[in-house]
This record gives sequence, C-alpha cells and structure tokens, in this order.
Amino acid sequence: MYRFTMQGWGQECPGLRFAPTDVELVLYYLKRKICEKRFELDIIRDVDVYKWDPEELPELSTLESDWQWYFFSPRDRRYHTGARSNRETRQGWWKATGRDRSIVYNSRNIGIKKTLVFYRGCAPRGERTDWKMQEYTLNEEELRGEANVQDFYALYKLCKKGE
Repeated sequence: MYRFTMQGWGQECPGLRFAPTDVELVLYYLKRKICEKRFELDIIRDVDVYKWDPEELPELSTLESDWQWYFFSPRDRRYHTGARSNRETRQGWWKATGRDRSIVYNSRNIGIKKTLVFYRGCAPRGERTDWKMQEYTLNEEELRGEANVQDFYALYKLCKKGE
C-alpha cells in the first residue's frame, strides 16, 4: 500500500505524491539548497546519508513514504583535494553502478544523475542488497552569478528494490 504523509501535517493525504522530475530536483531543490535560498515547504531534510545504513534513513526523512525518500547531503570527499566521494557507511558501502546520466534542460547540461547500490560488509567483498540510491549533482555552470553558494551538496533519492 502506498502511504504518503508529511511530518507536521498530522494526517495522511491519500493520492498526494511528491514526484518531482530530475530537472525539478536539480534546478529547483538542489540549486536552491546550494544557493541558500528559502523553501516554502520543508520537504527534503539535511541528512549525511553516509553516516547511516540505508534501512535507518527512511525514519529520518521528512516525507513518510512507503517506497522512496529524499535527502540533501554533503558530498564527503575520500581525499581532501580529490573529486572521488567517500561512500562508506558503518556496515557497508554504496557502489556506483552503470553510467552517469546527464540531466538536460533547454539544451543545457544542468546536472548529473548517478545510480548507487548498497553492499553490506567490507569492500571489495560484500553482499549486494536491494537498496538503491540516485545521486543528483548540479553542474557548476548553473551557479554563475549566484552570491551565497554552499559547495559539495548533493540530493539523494533512496528506494528499496521490489517495494
């Protein structure tokens, strides 16, 4: 059964779904977060997704959904000067899978969508789980002319395969 509630509303809202497109996630939500602009509704919570294992994350979400959850999270660098992310958690790690996909709006490449799968155990050996996460990052060109910019933020969409 699909259930959607939002903390603070105190009631379920049958039929109401938070289902933004990739373009909306990047241009509206992520860009506003990075540029420190206010949101009308507090829909996506700040959570360092790599400090938690995937089964712990749904209860930290503002959106109480049965099958997908959204978070803003700092992008933790594996090495201070590098571009590679540290994706380890307490009981496993998130592994990038497939190709990165460009998010295009009005013929502009506005961001990248990367698919991550959670493995339980120690790298490189571990057990693949049903947890999947999409990582959305904003193209730096979209930040030209913006005053207040927080570097190294990404937006994550978490789901469990088969649910």
